[in-house]
Amino acid sequence: MKKVILAILLVTSVCLLTVTSCKKSKNSISQSEIKKTRDLDYYSFESCNLTNQEVTAYENRCDEEKIYSARFALAYAIKDDIRNTVVSHFIFSHCQEDGNNECIKISELFSEYPEILDHVNTKLETPIEGLYYQFNSYNEIWNALKLRGIDYEPGITIPNLSLKANISYEPVLSGGNEIDDERSLDEVRTNGDYIFAWNTKDGQRIKVNEKQSSECYEPIMSICLFNINPIPFSGISFSRTYEQQTGNKKRADHFVSSNEIQVNHRYDKSRYSEIYKTCCRKLHGLNYGDYVPGNKGSGATSCQEIVTLHKNGIGYMQYNWTYSWGKLWDFDSENLYNVFERDWWESLKNLGNMHAAYDNAHLYVTGRMGHSDEWYLFDPSDPALQVQPYNMITYDL
Repeated sequence: MKKVILAILLVTSVCLLTVTSCKKSKNSISQSEIKKTRDLDYYSFESCNLTNQEVTAYENRCDEEKIYSARFALAYAIKDDIRNTVVSHFIFSHCQEDGNNECIKISELFSEYPEILDHVNTKLETPIEGLYYQFNSYNEIWNALKLRGIDYEPGITIPNLSLKANISYEPVLSGGNEIDDERSLDEVRTNGDYIFAWNTKDGQRIKVNEKQSSECYEPIMSICLFNINPIPFSGISFSRTYEQQTGNKKRADHFVSSNEIQVNHRYDKSRYSEIYKTCCRKLHGLNYGDYVPGNKGSGATSCQEIVTLHKNGIGYMQYNWTYSWGKLWDFDSENLYNVFERDWWESLKNLGNMHAAYDNAHLYVTGRMGHSDEWYLFDPSDPALQVQPYNMITYDL
């Protein structure tokens, strides 16, 4: 199977399409409300000289190239409206109200401002230079958002919303198109992947990496994908007693690690795949649960890098990496894990959930993924899946 880590057999999830229509709204926008450049501390982004074809091309993967092109086309068609103060404020406020997800569906934007849909359809009437796949209307874009049996609805997410993003600044808009710019492994691990974008302040074509997104005040708005039928919470978890498996190692200062991993499938367009883990736990007999702290995100979005892997390493055992979960939790706990391929500019996707306490509250883990099936360990859509722990997950016997 293509999606196996350490011989774990995975089950691919499938979601069914349901279509909803946008309702009409009384609100309208005016070109007079387009922002004017102000004396603010603007970030100096790098220019991007790639053609549209180079931005959207996906080597030998036609399905991915089609959905990539659809996202690019939507961003291209909507970018002039994003410059409008009213529109950008509406998106920003909605994403703030959305909590950890930090997203808005495009249908909600069109419902509030129907004329934006008219603008998008008008702009798409003219072919976009360099795109192999062309879309003559928004409906054609939406119909193209299908991949590996899952249907999606487009949205906008702001991955730096909880960092420095400030709506006083003109947004940066991306179709969520990852670009490969011949970087080293060290640079990837330090700065993260690059995406192509437009700076709405001046219309310039730029590239943005994760480090820059954390440093800039400009909101990074990226086209993202929602499952039309969200993958249901599944309660994927298992209990174990550390005392039985590791002697008397119940101490909270006992660290765990591993140094073997084999990844048998990749999703990234660039040469490096960033493989991350996420975990939460529930303590037996206590009315609370919590999350493993990681080096990215917090709470349900917390995750930790396992390995950044070159595409030539796919399918081969990797020994030259190490990681630690940090301190072992108390032995009397129930734990939920997953491993996924992370993309910093994408919206959060469900990676699993379990009941956290007697009051039926839920713990859940999420990850920033381009598509809902880019996990490696547990299928979040399979409520019957019961998996026993492997050494690479939490402890080293």
